[in-house]
This record gives sequence, C-alpha cells and structure tokens, in this order.
Amino acid sequence: MFNRVVVIGTGLIGGSFCLAMRKAKLGREIIGYDIANASLDHALANNIIDRAAKDLDSALREANNDPANLIVLALPLGATRDVLKLCYDQTPSAYIMELGSAKNHLLTLGSLWRRNKVECRLVPAHPIAGSENNEIGSARADLFDNCKTVITPLPAVATNCVEKIGELWQRLGGDVFYMDLPFHDRVFAHTSHLPHFLAYTLMVSLQREAHLRGIPNYSAGGLRDFTRIAASDERMWNDIFEVNRPELLMALRDFQQSLAAMRQILQQGDTQKMQTTLGEARRERYRIAGRPPGAGLDVPQHQYDYVSAPTGPLIGELRVDGDKSISHRAIMLGCLAKGITEIDGVLVSEDTLATLNMFVAMGLNVERQQDKLSIKGVGLQGGLRKPLASLACGNSGTSARLMSGVLCGQTFTSYLHGDASLTRRPMRRVLDPLRQMGARMFARNNECLPLFIAGSNTLEGITYALPIASAQVKSAIMFAAIQARGETLIKEPLPTRDHTERMMKNFGYTVNCKQETIQLKGGGKLNAAHIRVPTDISSAAFFLVAASIRPGSQLFVRDVGINPGRIGIIRLLQAMGGKIDLVNARHYGSEPIADIKARAADLNGIQMPKELVSAAIDELPVLMIAAACAEGETVIEGAGELRVKESNRLEAMVSGLKKLGVKVQETQDGAIIQGKRTSPLQGGEVDSYGDHRIAMSFAVAGCVAEREIHIRNCAAVATSFPNFEDCARSIGLDIKHGPSPKKNPDATGPGHRH
Repeated sequence: MFNRVVVIGTGLIGGSFCLAMRKAKLGREIIGYDIANASLDHALANNIIDRAAKDLDSALREANNDPANLIVLALPLGATRDVLKLCYDQTPSAYIMELGSAKNHLLTLGSLWRRNKVECRLVPAHPIAGSENNEIGSARADLFDNCKTVITPLPAVATNCVEKIGELWQRLGGDVFYMDLPFHDRVFAHTSHLPHFLAYTLMVSLQREAHLRGIPNYSAGGLRDFTRIAASDERMWNDIFEVNRPELLMALRDFQQSLAAMRQILQQGDTQKMQTTLGEARRERYRIAGRPPGAGLDVPQHQYDYVSAPTGPLIGELRVDGDKSISHRAIMLGCLAKGITEIDGVLVSEDTLATLNMFVAMGLNVERQQDKLSIKGVGLQGGLRKPLASLACGNSGTSARLMSGVLCGQTFTSYLHGDASLTRRPMRRVLDPLRQMGARMFARNNECLPLFIAGSNTLEGITYALPIASAQVKSAIMFAAIQARGETLIKEPLPTRDHTERMMKNFGYTVNCKQETIQLKGGGKLNAAHIRVPTDISSAAFFLVAASIRPGSQLFVRDVGINPGRIGIIRLLQAMGGKIDLVNARHYGSEPIADIKARAADLNGIQMPKELVSAAIDELPVLMIAAACAEGETVIEGAGELRVKESNRLEAMVSGLKKLGVKVQETQDGAIIQGKRTSPLQGGEVDSYGDHRIAMSFAVAGCVAEREIHIRNCAAVATSFPNFEDCARSIGLDIKHGPSPKKNPDATGPGHRH
C-alpha cells in the first residue's frame, strides 16, 4: 500500500504501528526515528523497523525521495506542531498521519497547504488503544486488532487522502470512525482524559491523607479497577492534560455538577432517589458495553441465549410492536418535511433509534414519549446541519441504505458507520444508482461501510431499472430523487413493498406509480403530517407460524399492516393449508391494516412461488420452521437475498434445522425441506449467529420440539423486536434465558460468511 513508511516516535503506539504494518504487509520499507536512542535501538534490534534514521532531517529526506510515502507521527503532543511544520517544509506531497489523542492544536495547520496552494495531505487519526506501559518494549502487532480508530479530517484536506488513511486502518483490522476535529477533543476530554484525571486525583488524595495511608493495603477490587489507569506514563498524561486543557476543564465542570447533585441526594438520605439514579447509571453502563441489562458485563454478548421448551396449545390475543419499515420512513420524512410531524405507534428499537439519532446529530428537535414522536422538520435543503461525528447505523441496513439517499443530496460531508454485522453487508447496489445521479460516495472496497459521502446539491434525475427487487434500493433512489433536478423513473423487476411511495404522498409529495414503474420529480416540498404506524407483520409472522404448527392453538393479532408488498407470509401459509383469516380490514392513513386470526392447521409442503418468496423475504426463516412441520416436501427458490442479510440466513437456517433432525438440502438460491407433522423437531443446540430473525425463528420452533432448543447469540433481538419475549410468553410460549449446554465455538460458521 505504501513503498516507504517513516515513523517518527517509536514508543508503544509507533512501535505497534510498525509491527501491524509488517503483519498486514502494507509497507515495503519502514524507517524509524526517535529522539530516545534506546527506543530506536530496540526497534531496530527486534525487527520492528527496517532502518533507523540518525536524525529528523535525514528521516524526512528519506520520505521526500518517494511521493507515495507515508509519514507517521507518534509523538508527545507538545512536540507535534513543530515537527509537522518541518514535515510540510520538506515533504509537502507525502501523506502525513498524526496519532495523538488530542487534535485541536492541529486545526490551523491546514493553512500551510492552503497558503501555498498545495493539496493538504495531513490526516489526524486517533487509534483508541494503549496500555499503562508506553515504551517500545510493550509494542505488539495486534494492538490495533478490532480497535476503534477515529479520523478527524482537517477542513482543507483532500478527500482522497482521507480515504487512503481510512482504508489503511481498516486493513490493519480496525473499526474506522470519522469525527469533526474540535468535537473529537470534547468527546475524549469526557470519555478518556477526565477518567484518567480522576484516577490520578484519587491516588493523590489517598497519598496525602496520612490517616488513610494504610487503606490501599486493604483495597478491594473497586479501588484497583477504578485507579488502574493511574499507572499510565505521567509524562504522556501531563502532555495530554496541557494540550487539551480547555476541554478537560469543561469536562471537570460538568462532572462537578453531577458530583454535587449526587452529594445532595446522599446528604438528604433520599434512598429512593439514590437507587433510581444508580439504576439509570447502571443501565447506561450496560448500554455503552452493548449488553442487555443483567447479562453481565464480563459475559460475551454471544452468550445471551434463549432456551425454548415444548408447550401446550398457544391461546391468546396480542398486539406486536410497530412496523419497522414504516417507522424508519416516517422518521426520515418527518425530519425532511416542513413543520411538526406527529408519529403514533412508532417502533422503539435499536434499529429505528439509530435512524432517529442520526437526525438528532444533524440538529433535529425531536420529542419522544414512549411510542409517540413529535418532530420539528427542517425541510429538504439547508435545514440539516453537518454532523460532528460518524453517523452510527448500528445493525440497521434500512438506516444505512435509505440515509445514503438522504445525505448524498445535502451540501455537507458525512460518514455512515455500522456494527460488525452491517459492515459486511453490500452497499454497491445502492451506491451505483446514486452515483449515476451525481452523488460522490466512497465505500470500503467500493462495497461496504463505512461510507464517506461528499454531499452535492447537483444531483440529476435518472431512469434506472433495478437489477433485483429491493424496496431499500428503490427507496434510497427516491430520497435522492426528491433532491435532484429533473425527473427520475425507477423500474422494478417485481413489485416490492411500497411504504415509501405511500408515505411520500402522505407528506404531500407527488409520486406517480404505474405497474412496476415509479415516477417523481425533484424540487417539490414535504409538508408535516400525522402518521399512525400499524403493527409489524414481520413481527406477527413468528406467532402466526407458532399458532399454525402447535396443535390446538388459536391466536388473534391486532392492528397488523397488510401492505400488498408484505403479505407474502400470509399467502404462503394459506397455500400450505394454514388457517389464517384477515378481519376488520381498514386503513391507517394510506396503509391498509387488519386483525389476523390464526389457528392450528395440518400444513402441507409446497413449491413456493418465486413472487411470494420475494414478498416474504424477511419472513422466510420462520417459514422454514413451518415447512419443517408440514407434511411432505417444500421447495424454496429465488431466496438468494437471504445470504446478504444480517447473517447468511439461508445457510444458518439450514444448519440449524439439520441439528434439530430435519432433512433439508441447501440449494444455490433456496432450500428443499422434507417436513413431517408428527415430532418434526428434536431438541438440541443451534446458533443464531447474532441474527435476530434466526433467533426468534428457532425460539418459535421450541413449542413443537421433542425437548428444549438452546439458541445462542440472541441479544440482537432488541434491534427489531424489543417486546418479543413478553409477547411470546403472553400466548404460552416457554422462552427463557439460560446457558448453552456446551461452550460456544469460535465465531465462525454460516452466519459469518456471505
């Protein structure tokens, strides 16, 4: 990737960077320089670097010989500015990367390049990694594996330089985020510099109080855990505290206010308020750790498991959560409309909150009370503000793909980021048509998140034939089209859910739909609306299947959205002999809804029509459970899309069904399932591979199994259906949490390959 890399500063971070570059084979030659001769000698003797430069001038002359060079500054913050100026004077065409944990002191340096009309190639980056020992002897090649690296582009930096450095950190095995440079220092003053300052301060306090000097000898884990970071290099942290002093002082002010409030609660003896406050703090700690409350911070997330046991008949009435697809679109259009939009029944899940939080990060004023939102929309152009950091999509493919269409028409630069699962899912199918419209977008390997979007207000309408039926791709184009000049025509190979078309009309935008063609013009306006969200048929599907396969069951699900593009699940169950009835049909705005009755039935295997498979793509995992409980052969074709969902759902379901004793054959774009009504499933252990729909499908299967089914890695259910467990138990499903009967294997398998 680079011919010659010059690393200035060979301590822990600089040395580890050299080793990581060697491991990834990203630098042909690595040259080191350090003012500390012992550090440089160690680096050379241990093959951390190829050559040692005798002084800074000679190190930079090496860099000046090759324009493809990379200069890496891993220096104390106080020394960085002067060295950077020297780098500019001698190597104005080299890539320069600075690795400090505070950045504001670099903000004015971009003017060096601007003043001389030279492309700025300085890219500050902050790998969030380290240890108490900051010396070269602690350097290791895996220090940056799976670590977060924050890139803080200077205003004048060239886009290709930012992309080059971002790609470098991704290839080193890290997770890349982008952040506004001043915002970076504010964030890390609170999350890193303040904790270190407090840890040092507590140790100073214990040292100075003579009558407490004996206490550390009897310290429990709390003191040791809290003050572990006070063992870090005092020279380095003195440097950080000085360089980021203004932001650290602000963080201390905020902390002192919180400390005063806690002291007052303690002083008043208000035990109830203290417990409530501590509970809120505990939940926030779990949220930061990405764990459900009570799961245990030391327990890996993949060990949040379900145990589903055989049951009697499932009887009852329920109302599942709001429709996820509609909730996403209502939030997006409400934020882009003028005026105050009210949304009732919105799904409050990690996925939809990801979309909402992205708009909040761009300056939107949103009020939420349970499942009701009030959004003060800002209009299509000029109302959104540049976000200060990467916009986090979490696990939500809908957020990533639809927001690409929203953001490519704005005038500011933005970055989209996702969790480990989402960053493996393809984005090219969205990027290709948006780029044809004039969007400037750059993705990892031209395919996956993180996504860099250089906003543009010069989008042009296009005519585009979707190569595959995808409501997400269609919707992304539509969001870009309403910000583009001219007319856009979108042609679908098969009809897909039309929530975006219906909802844009609700917001007063003209959208013409004829057969499989959508036509709309840019330049219109979105006006605030009142949206009532129906319940999600994809969530209801789990219980419709459960009632169908468990003998004696009768179930009533209220207020379910029955959009024509979403009822493939109902038509397929009915084709298999399912007793599914729609009653009390009506509308919420432009969306049709009904109540659904489901009763136990003798299901039969079928050849699933491809058009219905496409319309039920999200529900296919639980339909495969129904097929395993149906008499005879079920053939599924045209389901290749399942391979690029949150996991490789096709392979994961086939693997799980085989473990439960089902005869199933995986095909290129589907599966052939040999089902039977009597004792269709054995018990056993399956893995959801962190996919919420796989987890819920096998949880449903437990009701007809011969013995318990243990389902691993179920924490992701909260991303789309937070109330799944409550709904399941309310109708008699026996789902609880419990450890797997054997240790989890390494995180490999069908759910991790596309």
